[in-house]
Amino acid sequence: MKDKTKPLFHWYVDCTFGKELVFALYTRPCRYGRCAFCSLPTMSEGGNAVSAEDIETQIDYILSHYTPEQIDQIGKVSIYTASSVLDQECLPTRSLVYLTLKASSFPNLQVLSLETRPEYVEDWELKALKHLFNNKVKIEIGIGYETQDPHLRNLVLKKGLSVKKIKRTYVNAGRK
Repeated sequence: MKDKTKPLFHWYVDCTFGKELVFALYTRPCRYGRCAFCSLPTMSEGGNAVSAEDIETQIDYILSHYTPEQIDQIGKVSIYTASSVLDQECLPTRSLVYLTLKASSFPNLQVLSLETRPEYVEDWELKALKHLFNNKVKIEIGIGYETQDPHLRNLVLKKGLSVKKIKRTYVNAGRK
């Protein structure tokens, strides 16, 4: 059984904003769970409950691997889970706020990237995150649209994403 207090992975890589901290938290698996190519849900070992405390320990574990000098160079943080970052059953808002408060001390942070399915995007949560960053950090939502071809996207890749759902998410996220 996987240690619930350790992330699936974390990387520190070059990006256009300086350095990017990329990581996937060990959480409950994706409730949608049908995308043909995604391996993250299988890394969660069948849906064992992972508490907010476990997730926050994972965040501390990740950050403990980087020096203050490395943290100072981070311009982007990209967050993945074994599910959707904004699915509150898998990543409680409490843990997302915990992470945001930690990241708000990164002096050069410009972008927080959250990978999620569109049905979990809620305006109030995005506004809260922006507020925690004093509106100085861009919140980027990655939804895995993959391709404009609906046959390829939904029948082959099994994403279950319509153009209507994507547009609704775009509007709901305050980007009219």
